[in-house]
Amino acid sequence: IEILDKMPLNNNGKTDRNALLAPRSIYNTLNEIVPPANEAEACLVGIWSKALGQERIGVLDEYTAIGGDSLTAIKIITEIHKNFGVEVSPKYVFQLQTIRKLAEMISSLSSRESSYSGIPKVPECEYYPVSAAQKRQYIMNQIDRGVSYNLLGGMEIDGEIDAARLEDVFRTIIRRHESLRTSFELRDGVPVQIVHSSVDFRVEYIEIEGADPDRLAESFMKPFDLSVPPLLRAGLVKTGDNKHILLFDMHHIISDGESVNIIIKEFVELYGGSDLPELEIQYKDYSDWHNELLRSERIKKQEAYWLDRFSGEIPVLSMPVDFARPSFQSFKGNKLYFTIDEKLTKGIKELAAGTGTTLFMVLLASYNVLLSKYTGQEDIVVGTPVEGRRHDDL
Repeated sequence: IEILDKMPLNNNGKTDRNALLAPRSIYNTLNEIVPPANEAEACLVGIWSKALGQERIGVLDEYTAIGGDSLTAIKIITEIHKNFGVEVSPKYVFQLQTIRKLAEMISSLSSRESSYSGIPKVPECEYYPVSAAQKRQYIMNQIDRGVSYNLLGGMEIDGEIDAARLEDVFRTIIRRHESLRTSFELRDGVPVQIVHSSVDFRVEYIEIEGADPDRLAESFMKPFDLSVPPLLRAGLVKTGDNKHILLFDMHHIISDGESVNIIIKEFVELYGGSDLPELEIQYKDYSDWHNELLRSERIKKQEAYWLDRFSGEIPVLSMPVDFARPSFQSFKGNKLYFTIDEKLTKGIKELAAGTGTTLFMVLLASYNVLLSKYTGQEDIVVGTPVEGRRHDDL
């Protein structure tokens, strides 16, 4: 039982289930905690505890049964690389399931050690190479200069707010993260990133009584000129007495979904008066490191694999739609929100636990089956986003 001061509510006054505390796992209260038998197991217990946010973990506890998922597995393997000097695929965390089996596998791999090294800082320059993801975003921006690749973040704020302090906090975050004062342009036909020492930034102030948050957010997004920093804008909307909505809009070329979470977290901490530790590396350091990685033999093998998988004619999904496809593809669509009942939710979770997989894997498999039912096709290509932070420094 979790005791709350009050139930979190959404705009309609209903319980906001997504804002509720995640229930702590009862797995460890029902099963005996088997302690580590050696140094390797003890190290892995520490790694799992930190990644999963749980103190009591035994070496025979099953990863998916205690709440492990794909993102957590990535964190675990980066820590394993740092502590043991071996590179392990995330799939082994799911296949082996326990710390004891994982420790045994790591011991067998120790003869093929892959030394861990930090990401080095690059020397100061007029401009820097872009990463592969930034290059892709830059090209897409030449094709579509709309808001398809804008990332929107925000929060509702109840109570008094110091507008001047809020703006100062944003300026601190911009000084802290070079990405937020980076612009992009072509040099000799190649896109590059330019990090500016300072940029002009103002928070836009708006008063709209009883504004609809979704419509407000949609109207706030505007196209960015990638050559003019910052590729970030913020707005404070007063919707009533001591009621505000803070919105910020960034281009995907300097940000991703996790970046939005980081900015919200840092905003709350800085506004509350906390100090943040200095950043060891910036995005330009990652770009340089990752571009070097892309030239390595290991990545060339991965490239060859995917070129082979997608050789020949790539299957196109033939959905039986009600209307003819438009001549130009757009990203306009609709969202359908629905709730699945407790019985079905329990069944999905049991299926995931019984197969040593995650909720995401089960739902993705179901989605593929659904597409196959609609189209009669068996060769289906589905893209999913990844976090991309496969190094401990990231």
